[in-house]
Amino acid sequence: MAENTLFVDMILPLSVGQFYTYRVPREFAHLVKPGVRAVVQFGKKRRYAALIRNVHNQPPKGYEAKYIDEVLDEIPVVNQLQFRLWDWVVDYYICTPGDVFNAAVPGSLRLASETRIILNHSFQEEERLDDKEFLVFQALQVSNHLSVSDISSVLNQKTVEPIVKALLEKGVVMVEEEIKEKFKPKTTDYVRLHPQLRTEDDIRQAFDALSNAPKQLELLMGFIHLSKHPEEIPLVKKSTLLDFTKTTTAILNTLVQKEMLEVVAIETGRLKEFTGKTDAPKILSDEQRTCLESVQKVFVEKDVCLLNGVTGSGKTEVYIALIEQHMAQGKQVLYLLPEIALTAQIIQRLQKHFGDSVAVYHSRFNQQERAEIWRELQCDTGRFKLILGARSAMWLPFTRLGLVVVDEEHDSSYKQFNPSPRYHARDTAIVLSRLHKAKVLLGSATPSLESYANAQNGKYGYVELLTRFGGIKMPEILVADLKKEAKDRTLKSHFSSFLLTEMETVLKDKQQVILFQNRRGYSSLWDCDSCGWTPDCEQCDVSLTYHKHIHMLVCHYCGNRYKPPTECPRCSSTKLSMHGFGTEKIEDILPDFLPGVRIGRLDHDTTRSKNAHHEIIGRFESGEIDVLVGTQMVTKGLDFDHVGLVGVMNADQMLNFPDFRSFERSFQLLMQVAGRAGRKGKRGKVIIQTWQPYHWIVQKVIENDFEGMARQELSDRRQFKYPPYYRMVTFVLRHRDRNVLDAGCERFSNMMRMQFSDGVLGPEYLPVPRVRNRYQKQLILKLDKKYAFKVARERIRNVMGDFYRDKLNRSIQIAVDVDPF
Repeated sequence: MAENTLFVDMILPLSVGQFYTYRVPREFAHLVKPGVRAVVQFGKKRRYAALIRNVHNQPPKGYEAKYIDEVLDEIPVVNQLQFRLWDWVVDYYICTPGDVFNAAVPGSLRLASETRIILNHSFQEEERLDDKEFLVFQALQVSNHLSVSDISSVLNQKTVEPIVKALLEKGVVMVEEEIKEKFKPKTTDYVRLHPQLRTEDDIRQAFDALSNAPKQLELLMGFIHLSKHPEEIPLVKKSTLLDFTKTTTAILNTLVQKEMLEVVAIETGRLKEFTGKTDAPKILSDEQRTCLESVQKVFVEKDVCLLNGVTGSGKTEVYIALIEQHMAQGKQVLYLLPEIALTAQIIQRLQKHFGDSVAVYHSRFNQQERAEIWRELQCDTGRFKLILGARSAMWLPFTRLGLVVVDEEHDSSYKQFNPSPRYHARDTAIVLSRLHKAKVLLGSATPSLESYANAQNGKYGYVELLTRFGGIKMPEILVADLKKEAKDRTLKSHFSSFLLTEMETVLKDKQQVILFQNRRGYSSLWDCDSCGWTPDCEQCDVSLTYHKHIHMLVCHYCGNRYKPPTECPRCSSTKLSMHGFGTEKIEDILPDFLPGVRIGRLDHDTTRSKNAHHEIIGRFESGEIDVLVGTQMVTKGLDFDHVGLVGVMNADQMLNFPDFRSFERSFQLLMQVAGRAGRKGKRGKVIIQTWQPYHWIVQKVIENDFEGMARQELSDRRQFKYPPYYRMVTFVLRHRDRNVLDAGCERFSNMMRMQFSDGVLGPEYLPVPRVRNRYQKQLILKLDKKYAFKVARERIRNVMGDFYRDKLNRSIQIAVDVDPF
């Protein structure tokens, strides 16, 4: 083998635990570099666009390297700092490079081959084909090739693999794999004069030639009117020209054929430009200015600062002042938000300050739009200096990152649960900033106990902003005792008389109401009054939730839908009852108590489309909605001027959740939703409905006592060995056969105990033991923070490797989650 032969280590978009080495043909040697995509064959037929991680001269050991087929990029899609971040995620969260590749890179930049069916022209025995095979044969004679989905359309049936297999066996067709580039820049058609019409005399002669074609003449005159300066060969948007002249594309095409006009496609992009006016920065209050100066002082000594600012204190204006400073230095800024719903409001505020320098990036954007932002940053065009987005924005190819703002840093939405990598965006963003030598500002009115503990022990800086902007008072928090109201028979369905009375008062004052219920759907449980039967999901061990607007029972784990029964299948009784309630039921029954009220709903069911968040929030801001009912989407950082009352429909649901973080999260949710009230002008009011009015968390919420809650919770966490004093890793094992899973879990737990002794808890079945026909059991590993976690991760990888070497275990799936819950 020649000494100058190059090899590349490739990251495949698959959940495989290693790089695969390929050989570089000499004609591609000058093109290969880390971060560039190349097409490679993996397996017998499949081809993928994989990422080059390393370039070297060492052939692989144990197998012969295949050649790469093609190099797709001239400049790297992923830069070296991104690779270093990926390496950290792979190591810390115990996942594979392919998992990170799939999570980080937009789908349109991750390519896999598509199977193409090609006609074998030497085949001549048509009489051997049945009717369906002959239909495919005829279609291939018309088209050069067909995909599997094309054949499905030709035959009008879903499963066509047996037919393709029969055609292959009879020698009718051949199969090949083709890589297709999914990302295509968006272009817009523009019209311009043909080059031969250079002078006014040329144009006059064209008018004369069209004297007998009035529609064509009208279109050409319309173009001249819109362009105004024909000697400069201007461009007119095709759609604008056709609308202005009320003509058709056919007439335009005729003028193109006559060489009077030309249609050109110009790359315009999918990202809308900001066309409004930018505002001067707002003048900070004394408290905000002091807060800003304190953060700046922290950044002199520390890279991470925790800002604990009460709701309505104006944290966003402090963020904006810091962002301005870093952008003035030529730096990029990443602004992370936990919920896509929050981007609808904050993007308007940021664009008024920073104009077209702001880009929004999240999963509701289609893959082409996300790829376009990726390309802009990859090429460092300088267009976008401030990136606003949910956790996926953290993976973008930054080159000059100077500041990361993590708003609502306590929020559990920053944690990715499925699929792998199960990373926490807040913690990963801190690592990202360290790689770029940037600063991180964590902001919240109710900081996570992990961040608060890091601030208390000096790892992070700590700044407080404890007064609302403009001297507005914090909302008055009151409790509606559901136990007492039930005893007095004053409850009206799920509403206390206290809450309804206060809602009437607020609505009469032309103010708005937010109702928070952290459960979507109409009813969480049906049962038979006679025998107790409940409808359960066929694939999951969980009851079904009724959704009235589609009149279906829905499984919230696998998504399966079922028609509601009219009678009990066990005893044939027609006495079926609904129990529990969600946001949909509140929306449905509220008009019975408050006739004429205008109600909106903000939850997962009403925000499936791209702009649904923006539309609902916009209607509430403009006063088209009187009462907004929502899940935890309504608790997170939204800023409304006219909310006079917030009602919490059921605080007990959160308090009684079986999770060591339930008290912390209950406090956070209750305080956050309370913070939506009375942000402008009159003091707001919050009513918490609960059966436990004297629960210590409810009392801490009433007192607005974050520090008291934190002290108690941290004391309990230390005593019972929970984060932030202990690390946790969970292992969820899944299999379709319960007996196989039980035996595998026993073997895996024994292997883990040999390494970690008393730190292993379980295995136990999860509260929902079967999801999508797979049984699932969990082990929990607890480790003292003093234990070297790098050593622990290495031991975990070794245990998993040994576990899968046994053929009995290879069908069992293991999902590892570091820092879960």
